[in-house]
Amino acid sequence: MVSEAIILGGGASIKEGLSLNLQNKIKNKLVIGCNFAFNHFEVTLTCFGDYDFYIGKLLNDDIINPEHVQKLKNLPLIVGILPNGEKYEQYSNTIFLKRGDSFNLDIKKGWYRASLTGILAISLAGYLLDWNGKIFLCGFDWTKKGESHYYSKDEINHRGQDNISYYQSHNPNAYFGCFTTIPTIKIYNVNLNSSISNFQKITYSQMFHLLNQNIYHQDNLRQFIREKLQ
Repeated sequence: MVSEAIILGGGASIKEGLSLNLQNKIKNKLVIGCNFAFNHFEVTLTCFGDYDFYIGKLLNDDIINPEHVQKLKNLPLIVGILPNGEKYEQYSNTIFLKRGDSFNLDIKKGWYRASLTGILAISLAGYLLDWNGKIFLCGFDWTKKGESHYYSKDEINHRGQDNISYYQSHNPNAYFGCFTTIPTIKIYNVNLNSSISNFQKITYSQMFHLLNQNIYHQDNLRQFIREKLQ
């Protein structure tokens, strides 16, 4: 039984983890990568909330990035939101979940807060753990000033790159508060300076100490995920 999950967001605080050998510390664990995390880490699955990201519309609606699309098609497993409309593209490695705006423990009924990939990732991790265990959030900064992503502008062109206006005008605690109502799941935010204050904040060194010794064959883990979600 899987009892912990690591979620990789895009926050600049991941740079500290990279300097502390984060990639190897979480190798062969249940690792959920949000959006572009797969470019830097070996992830169990990639999740996304923006359908434009999935079909390669990274700059605007008229430009498709074929290199990005091919990378996605080569990934072992993707989980994302089912787009609006009757027609949509689905790669063979992808599981679509229904859209939902009210919080519930069964993600297959519609995952909460469809506009935020990080919340999809937490809902997904909790569901895969049967809402019992530990979840570690890396790169969940909700930056109100300064650098917003750990990847560079030259590396990835994306409409959200270093755009902090959303973080400045919204209260993260209103979005993440629902997860604090579940006593059997413990969520750690691996950034002492994060603007998200719903969860206990810890350092990367503390996270490495809290991680259990269990490792998983990734293909077996992905098969477990497919069976649980479909």
